[in-house]
Amino acid sequence: MRIMGVDPGSVVTGVAVIEGDGLPPWRLLTAERLHPPNLPYCQRLAVLVEDLRAVVTEFKPAKAVIEMPHGKAHRRMGRVNLASLSIYGAAAGACYATLLGFPDLHVIPVGVNEAARGLTKRARQHIVQKAFASYDADRDTGFDVSDALFLAMGEED
Repeated sequence: MRIMGVDPGSVVTGVAVIEGDGLPPWRLLTAERLHPPNLPYCQRLAVLVEDLRAVVTEFKPAKAVIEMPHGKAHRRMGRVNLASLSIYGAAAGACYATLLGFPDLHVIPVGVNEAARGLTKRARQHIVQKAFASYDADRDTGFDVSDALFLAMGEED
């Protein structure tokens, strides 16, 4: 079975598709950062949607796990940054709506805390590195790809 993980973002979206029977070892089909050009926000979202459609069309996953926003507090500021949350939420909503447009794709939204499972980003990245030798942590400075892979790995039949 092919499973896609999507870690949406307003500037960079992590996308990964893995294949397997629900347990390791999995085969990594793609792991990439969708990074639309620096355009006005709505145009950037349109490019992101087209890029996401292209990945789904090429790899034809059966399931897609997408991280969805909630009103978590910013760690250093101790409060919710509503402007950032609304921009991130629009990007997540655009990705979610795009995935729902594929009738054969089972889309599973998960909350940020549910997706992280209490692990730090570094800990999740370490798990991904152990599972996929081809994953390049040095090129994933924002953890976008490792988060997408971790989402896909966590989906069980």
